[in-house]
Amino acid sequence: MEYKDGIPSDHATLVVVPMMLSSTEVVRLEVEKTGSPVSCESGSQRFLQPLSDFTDSPEATAFGDVEVLAAARQGIEQLNSRYGRRAFSSVSSARVWSESEQRWIGRERKRGKLKTSTHSSCWRRRSLHQDRGELPLPIHYVITLDADTQLPPESGRRLIETLAHR
Repeated sequence: MEYKDGIPSDHATLVVVPMMLSSTEVVRLEVEKTGSPVSCESGSQRFLQPLSDFTDSPEATAFGDVEVLAAARQGIEQLNSRYGRRAFSSVSSARVWSESEQRWIGRERKRGKLKTSTHSSCWRRRSLHQDRGELPLPIHYVITLDADTQLPPESGRRLIETLAHR
């Protein structure tokens, strides 16, 4: 199977990238990296979603949270505007109390972010901020990258072609 003309809608894929909301500058850099031209191939049914958590804190809400979240939302809006389609959405979780850490932390760290993204009922939880963007199609596959991982050109498409071969 080759999808050289683009990924068909029945194989729409979500690429998720966990990231920490540590500062407005870090958020801007991460959002820009997420929106690299390789990630935004035209005609693709591949959508990107940064999954973000605030950094650990002794309080449920820390100084600067509002500004950092606003930067993430603005970045997603700019990516969708730049590429002329709703290819980007973003999900951020509020901190939850961790008894073992004795701190307010992101919900179950990376595992929690991924779980949140893949369970549509979580979109309605109060502890979640649906930042910006909505996915226009049902998602068939999810590819998870670390924040420091770049998806080489064509590799995402080739992975989806292989998965579709099952």
